Amino acid sequence: MEIRGKAWTADNLEPFSAITYVNPVAATDPIVAIDSVYGRLAERLTKDRTVQRSLITYSMGPGEFDLIVKGVKEKALKEGRKEAWDLARRIAAFGEDTYSWSELDSAFGSHCDNTIFEMPVDEALAKDKKYQEEALRVGDEVEFSVGSIVSKKYRGYITDFVSQNSVRVLTKELGTIRVEPKDCKKTGKHSDEIEKVMASFEKGEKDDDI
Repeated sequence: MEIRGKAWTADNLEPFSAITYVNPVAATDPIVAIDSVYGRLAERLTKDRTVQRSLITYSMGPGEFDLIVKGVKEKALKEGRKEAWDLARRIAAFGEDTYSWSELDSAFGSHCDNTIFEMPVDEALAKDKKYQEEALRVGDEVEFSVGSIVSKKYRGYITDFVSQNSVRVLTKELGTIRVEPKDCKKTGKHSDEIEKVMASFEKGEKDDDI
């Protein structure tokens, strides 16, 4: 696995760079080995200088990725926490019910797997629960205001995400309207029918592209 780091100081736009490697296959505990190398690289970037911003990235092969996921799973199961393993899977893997980078930042304050895995299990589970309760989903009923008329509240169901800053909401009074996610408040209701219909549209679009 290759781990690269860059750091910027206030008086120099050119970043300081560092690179290192770790072989998780040869390590007794891959997670501990990666964390150790990650920490040493961060120390090299910040030693004897005041860093304003830093970035550390890593790349791995399919075998290394599978090994790390296996290590996280075994660690979680040893602690008797099946829900912890499920969370680890949704953080580290890719799929329909997993976290994206932007969602990891919103939920845990970081999109780095190692940083999140360093959290106490109960803290990570609590952050995941809070995010899942607050995150908007297609089919959720939300309440919102329009323009400057904050006293008037409308309700509708989310049908689509236009972008990170806009969702489409289907209402009885206004028809379909675009609303900023920050202005939407979940009512606690959810329509499985709307979710299924929108999912069928997406599947049809993908089939048409084949």
